[in-house]
Amino acid sequence: MSRRNFTRCIISRRNFTRCIISRRNISRCNFTRCIISRCNFSRRNISRCNFTRCIISRRNISRCNFTRCIISRRNISRRNISRCNNNTKDYNS
Repeated sequence: MSRRNFTRCIISRRNFTRCIISRRNISRCNFTRCIISRCNFSRRNISRCNFTRCIISRRNISRCNFTRCIISRRNISRRNISRCNNNTKDYNS
């Protein structure tokens, strides 16, 4: 389950043009704007990514600001995601 973290990630310059994350709470999240301060991208997956600021735009989802998100190429720490989703509600409903 943790292996399928990033279904698709297309990076354009210093921002995410398209980012679909597959997770329990986050079923499908399209990152309209994503500013990464420090990011090392690998061919298959992302080694380490620090999300300084992230705005998620879906149908009717409030703004999601990722203060600090460290994503490992192996898996995404659930605790980190919880921290990032501080002021967010359930995406499913």
